[in-house]
Amino acid sequence: MKPEQDAFGQGERVIEIVERDDGYIGATGGPAGYFSPAEEWSSNKTAVFPLIHGRVLDVGCGPGRVALYCQEQGLEAVAIDLSPLAIKTARLRGVKDTRVLSITQASRKVLGVFNTIVMFGPWFEYLMVSPEEMAEIVAGTGWHVEQIVWREDGVDYTAVLQK
Repeated sequence: MKPEQDAFGQGERVIEIVERDDGYIGATGGPAGYFSPAEEWSSNKTAVFPLIHGRVLDVGCGPGRVALYCQEQGLEAVAIDLSPLAIKTARLRGVKDTRVLSITQASRKVLGVFNTIVMFGPWFEYLMVSPEEMAEIVAGTGWHVEQIVWREDGVDYTAVLQK
């Protein structure tokens, strides 16, 4: 692909449009957010930093920004994503343990045991799961929703699950 054909390679601001099966349509800040350092993340992401501890599973890791942050904090992070190219990018950026894997394939047998599971980005929104429904889903599993932090505009939230 020639540079002039690549929308992400033009040096201009790009907006990513998300459309779900339920009719929801929204816009994100584009791909730059997936590569931004922690100090540029929204307050609903940074507010959960103190809760992340132990061995961490980064679900839907994309290019690995959360796993990289965890590694910088001295934590062991395992990053999973359905996209082989996302995993390749995460690995190239320095994420030590990456796997092409769906959350539905994740298990103790496959990945081991975790202290914290993070899903940054609008993944719960894509799953169409409210914070209350997430609490119901994990009830009885030994996991609980430790904290829900809403973004200022009330559109996106970050959930931290812990044992």
